[in-house]
Amino acid sequence: ITTFSVRVALAVILSLLPPFLFLARAAVSVTDPVGDSYDAASFTDFVRLEAVETVTNITFKLDFVDLSRGLNGTLLVDTDGYRQSHGSELTYITEARIEFTVVFLGICWAQFNDSNGNGHGLFCWVNGNSFFVDVPLALLPESLENVEVAGLASFDFLCEGRDRIPDEGYLRLSSGVVHIDSEGLILTPLSLLSDPAGDSSSPTDLKGF
Repeated sequence: ITTFSVRVALAVILSLLPPFLFLARAAVSVTDPVGDSYDAASFTDFVRLEAVETVTNITFKLDFVDLSRGLNGTLLVDTDGYRQSHGSELTYITEARIEFTVVFLGICWAQFNDSNGNGHGLFCWVNGNSFFVDVPLALLPESLENVEVAGLASFDFLCEGRDRIPDEGYLRLSSGVVHIDSEGLILTPLSLLSDPAGDSSSPTDLKGF
């Protein structure tokens, strides 16, 4: 075996590897229970969400139980980590969204939309039951310390077969920790009503509201 043939073989092997493996700097992930999508629809059932940071991009990898029928999905991107609102204004769920569609034969489309309504086309691809999308770091804050994401998927715009990953909260890209939406909230009761114990049979005996 010559040195030249070894170099050629190595080049071929490297060319077959997924692009997001090169120059990877950090990776975080969260899993989701199988069978928890609405009506237990396997075609929109999340299994795992992974984010891999490289020098120029963040590649999101979304694993599903079955991606063969396609779906509509959104990655909610909270860019400031302000979990009380997950957005800069009350009209926004998050500061940004990555909207994507997967159809038959692995054809996909994805777009990054910021809170000002500006859209940026993204490169995406499908491999088996996994959907990948590259998001340039230039579209995100200079520091990813407070950036958090959550995924939504459904058959159609009526949200049939819907699923969410994680089931509650957002995944922080800098640490891999899932923060629950209500974390840090101080809830002030609007009213308080008490009820005597024993005035109704169990288990419908209310004590307070």
